[in-house]
Amino acid sequence: MVKETPFKKEYQYFKTCCVTLNLSKAAEFHGMGQSAMSKIILQLEHGQKEKLFERTSRGLKLTAAGLHLKDSIEHLEREWIKAQSQTKNMALWQQRLTIGYHPVIARSVLPVLAPALYQQNIEFELTSVFGTSTEVTQKVNRLDIDMGFVINPIRNPNLIPKKIRTEQVGIWKKKKNHVLLMYNPDMYLAPKIITKLSHQYKLIPVQNYEVIAASIATDTCYGILPSPIAEAYNFERIGQELINFDLCLIVHESKFQASDRKDLIHFTLETLKGL
Repeated sequence: MVKETPFKKEYQYFKTCCVTLNLSKAAEFHGMGQSAMSKIILQLEHGQKEKLFERTSRGLKLTAAGLHLKDSIEHLEREWIKAQSQTKNMALWQQRLTIGYHPVIARSVLPVLAPALYQQNIEFELTSVFGTSTEVTQKVNRLDIDMGFVINPIRNPNLIPKKIRTEQVGIWKKKKNHVLLMYNPDMYLAPKIITKLSHQYKLIPVQNYEVIAASIATDTCYGILPSPIAEAYNFERIGQELINFDLCLIVHESKFQASDRKDLIHFTLETLKGL
């Protein structure tokens, strides 16, 4: 049985590998390189004195020792959550609600959700935390924030995703035709998209969607934008969407064991159903 806390980072990395069965995807989820993730797993195997995964051409496969470690960690997590729920100061818990999202997501979610929450006379302090979907997912996983809104969440045994809606990314214009095309290099699947468009347009990387939208509004270029921003400016889309992605609410599984949090999560989903 594992003696350390089940929330030790190395064990969270290991659990992500158990879900993805792919070092590259697990590393991406935690914002690190594949070599760093591989080194962590090797160190765990050294500490356990047994191999935790078999490396195959199709990815990872749990060994008997790996399965035992996974079960031990999950057992300790359940016990930890049970102990936390018995000792938590619920009055303080009810007064704070921290939500994470990318600013692009916040501009469509927050104006709908915040007034609805306050109209229910729910007493709490609402705090927003901004970051990429990967950063928000990591904060939810660490219990740093109560919930997050992210795109295409990576599977994680600790997290429960609830789909809000499907959104699109496309090329948008105001009126005129142009050869200049602005895009955000941090955008989801940006390298794949840009590779396909590099022979058609002169590409200009800009790490801010609002700047891209403002540039399109001057009618001096095209821009790649998520649909909520483009529609707010009444831009015209050129051709079909480039990609579709799911906007999801994610929460840590432990939140569903606290009745006040569970009710709040369901209220959030109902409020955003028609978003």
